Amino acid sequence: MSRRTILCLLYLIASLAMPATASVKYRTAELQRLCRVMGIRTESLSEGDNLLPKGLTVHLSADGTIDHVGRALFSPEAKAEGDLLVMHFLERYLLQLAHPKSETTAAYMLRDDNVRFERGSLQTARTIAPTDAFSLRNDNGRCTASWGNHTAISFPAEYQLLSGEDKEEAELLIESDIRGASAEAAADTLDAEMLQLAVEPYYKLSGGTYFTEQLSASLYYEKMTDGDFRLVADATHPAESAANMMLSAATEGDYRLSVQQNIYGFQTKQFSVPLRQWVNFCRQSGCDLYFGVEEMKGDQLKATVIAVCPTAGYNHLLTFTLPIQTIDQRQGDISATLYAYVPTHNLKNLFGKYRKTKKNKIKRKI
Repeated sequence: MSRRTILCLLYLIASLAMPATASVKYRTAELQRLCRVMGIRTESLSEGDNLLPKGLTVHLSADGTIDHVGRALFSPEAKAEGDLLVMHFLERYLLQLAHPKSETTAAYMLRDDNVRFERGSLQTARTIAPTDAFSLRNDNGRCTASWGNHTAISFPAEYQLLSGEDKEEAELLIESDIRGASAEAAADTLDAEMLQLAVEPYYKLSGGTYFTEQLSASLYYEKMTDGDFRLVADATHPAESAANMMLSAATEGDYRLSVQQNIYGFQTKQFSVPLRQWVNFCRQSGCDLYFGVEEMKGDQLKATVIAVCPTAGYNHLLTFTLPIQTIDQRQGDISATLYAYVPTHNLKNLFGKYRKTKKNKIKRKI
């Protein structure tokens, strides 16, 4: 066989192998580095969690993206019930400590990230098994993860650290993350005994407040003639209807958010998603939602929604304008501006006006 023929065959074999490798994407460059360092054969991965030799775990999303690489520290049952963001962080971070980037060391990583071994060390962490008793607590923005009596690690509850993404990466990824959430209506698991009568036939399900009394998690219900309760969706009650739309994916209607997102470097991007998909994304991310009216002029209502993730120390801020007629139409576009992954401690600088705001100018009818 000639040299030319051999080279042609090698090229053909390489070409045939490329599609499987090229089809795999990585959520971040760091996950790609970890796969390379650990010699992970990405072409053999299947959708979902993959348990690999050397005690590794890799998650492949439905669209072919590797969005997690780490040490297998937790059972599937534990992940199903626990805080997946934190669990993925611990799995990934302990792998990173064992295989840091060339320009740093494990000691420098711990110092720079403000991560501490409260009990044990990197050596004892290597002995952690998915069957070990695990506990997690959050004390004023600092988490402590413990395995039995041998290892405990504390770390700040900060999204960039927990996700392994810098602010620019996180902001650019949020659109695809929202699109990955369900756009289906959620079940309304109402406990009617929790309702407070406002003005017959309207009731209020009181929720907490955030930052100011004007930002509330309360929902509003109407008692029907058959005795059942339904979330208010009525243009004669625009503030209450808007609160329900923005806080509960069980509210009637098929609305779309036309979003202008302000991102790192004074840039903007536009995208459109179903409103329910946004609400479900926030809920699935462990966020609490709060709604507050800014003003109502003519046939438009302007308001703000803040999605608060206490376990990861961030907020999504969404300001929007709602054409009131869309409430009765049960459909329509809602123009919105989004600030994503704002650190909780920066909220005062961005929306400090809420501390100075006067009482809500909209007199609620309910």
